[in-house]
Amino acid sequence: MQAMSMKKTSPVAPEKLLAFLLEPRSYPHRPHRVRLIQTHISYLLIAAPYVYKVKKPVNLGFLNFSTLENRRYFSERELLLNRRLCPSIYLEVVPISLTAGHLVFGFGAEVIEFAIKMRKLQDRYFLLRLLEHNRIRTKELDRIVSTLKAFYEKQTPPAEEVTEWGRIKRLKISTDENFRQTEAFIGCTISRPAFQTICSFTAGFYKRNVGLFNSRIRQKWIRDCHGDLHLEHIHMGPQALSIYDCIEFNDRFRYIDVASD
Repeated sequence: MQAMSMKKTSPVAPEKLLAFLLEPRSYPHRPHRVRLIQTHISYLLIAAPYVYKVKKPVNLGFLNFSTLENRRYFSERELLLNRRLCPSIYLEVVPISLTAGHLVFGFGAEVIEFAIKMRKLQDRYFLLRLLEHNRIRTKELDRIVSTLKAFYEKQTPPAEEVTEWGRIKRLKISTDENFRQTEAFIGCTISRPAFQTICSFTAGFYKRNVGLFNSRIRQKWIRDCHGDLHLEHIHMGPQALSIYDCIEFNDRFRYIDVASD
């Protein structure tokens, strides 16, 4: 990527950036319309035949997109990691620049944001949609299993940096963090008895299953996985199976037992 000017604080208000992203004339291929989908960490702009993904400047503890440098880094990580399971979908990371007071895709006087450019997948082939229409049989499940099996086996033997995250002391980093971050919501979205029950069950599960966790490590079942594998992240087109949108922002969320994936 070319050398560029990047400031920690964006000179462009979020409203101006969003207006630019929603304008069809902003895009080199001039789509007929642009549709916005928001998650808690990203803007997704559907501009057929492409999708542009822009990370929001947020810091949630388990991920940190608060600086432009971080958003660039994790955009490039997302591109690299997702090409493992769907190489033809993730195309490039495109800078968004401010030049003479106007925003443009590409390099300009000052880069103010980055977008991941992807091919748009046909809605009707997402696994959730297929399941809703009762179109999933053993053949389709075998196709998914075979793809994942080959993906996991490429990592044989898995690196020690990865397998260490199967140890209980490492697993507790994530579960303890989760309890700390959700404690503030006791009485709002979860009751105290429910919270305490989950904490107690988790601690007890670790104690009762030391041998199981150790055997999973010995058997090399801890791999660099997808980390967020669910129905909406699997696309079963007639020509290709695409498993996309893996975890890029925190490696320990991907370094897991294949059974967790």
